[in-house]
Amino acid sequence: YKNWIYDNRNRPMREIIKELNVKLIGHYRYYGVTWNFRKITTFLHRVQQFLFKAMNRRGCRRAYTWNGFVEMLKYYPLAKPKTYYCLY
Repeated sequence: YKNWIYDNRNRPMREIIKELNVKLIGHYRYYGVTWNFRKITTFLHRVQQFLFKAMNRRGCRRAYTWNGFVEMLKYYPLAKPKTYYCLY
């Protein structure tokens, strides 16, 4: 995901989030089993950190503060983790 985010950071935010959500949902469907929710939540936070760093490397000055980035995610939300398979 990190390489994909850095390769696509110059695209419009709407397109980045749309494709990233497809990738995240696929990840959640594969790893979203009963006792793995904490790990996929951690994965979401890491993806958010990579996206924040990539968006701040678009130009010569910082585009977002962390609070501004969180506000932007309210308009373009990332897919939330979900447990898809119950193993018990």
